[in-house]
Amino acid sequence: MRRSGLVATLFCLALAGCQVLPGPPPVTGPAPGASPSAAVTPTLDLSTPAPTATPSVTASVPVAPPALGKWTPTCSDAAADSAALVGNLTAQPAFAGARPSSVAGFGDAAASAVRPLYDCPVAHSLRVKDAIRVGSDADATSIVRTKLAALLRTVVLTLSGTKVGRFPFGSVTLGEARPVLVAVLGEPDETNPKGGCVLDEDGAGETTLRWGSFLVAFDNRAGGALRAWQLRPTLAHPKNLELAGGLPFRATFAELRASVPSLTYSAIFANDAPPYAAEPRTHLYYIWDGAVTAKSDGLAGGTIRACD
Repeated sequence: MRRSGLVATLFCLALAGCQVLPGPPPVTGPAPGASPSAAVTPTLDLSTPAPTATPSVTASVPVAPPALGKWTPTCSDAAADSAALVGNLTAQPAFAGARPSSVAGFGDAAASAVRPLYDCPVAHSLRVKDAIRVGSDADATSIVRTKLAALLRTVVLTLSGTKVGRFPFGSVTLGEARPVLVAVLGEPDETNPKGGCVLDEDGAGETTLRWGSFLVAFDNRAGGALRAWQLRPTLAHPKNLELAGGLPFRATFAELRASVPSLTYSAIFANDAPPYAAEPRTHLYYIWDGAVTAKSDGLAGGTIRACD
């Protein structure tokens, strides 16, 4: 306690009843021997931005190109499918240059790239073929088109009593169906503008296309509409043909009747003599040149005319 405070206290005690008021709080200074700066409280300088974390650097990972042939066609948009096919091919690092046709293995790669089109309608694939452009490399464009054409030659043409491939009878004309048939079967051995039955004096009847023993008929009097097909399985014919439902190309009448108990057969010329025909499926006919106990000799889809 300082001297002034002691005097005030003694004076109050002498007066008996005086109240001693507290003085100002003592000033706390640095401890003896301590540096004056140790008692200073540091303050934050708001004018200095706080340090920020250094962003981490992520190493780029190379993206693998799409596998050849791993693209899904629309089967309806030829321009989109052509672009997807070419894009799948040129996304491969080896073929990304201006002249992919000069790179070894381009032909095999093109064969893989066109493969997804196999299950599309052939008519659509032909439109894709026309739309294909591989940059400015005309040779590459030609190679891809050739590989697609080769793929279409492997397509199996399914025959039934109402269709040839995807074409129902009466749905297309000769002009529409011919490019598809040629793409799958090749050029026909014969084109006969007066094939089948001669229906009237001016010779109007059928135009037929023939590949070996396989014949497709178009009705001249119905605007050239697809009408029927015929096949002699015992003679040379295209190998990429099949019957709908897995039916055999040849069978005895008994074999067919085992799956169709109500099946009957009759003479084509209504004279109770061969050739005979049976219809196990709607408008699909098995034909026997002789006894029905032997394997059948012919097939027909659509209609059978007496003069056929």
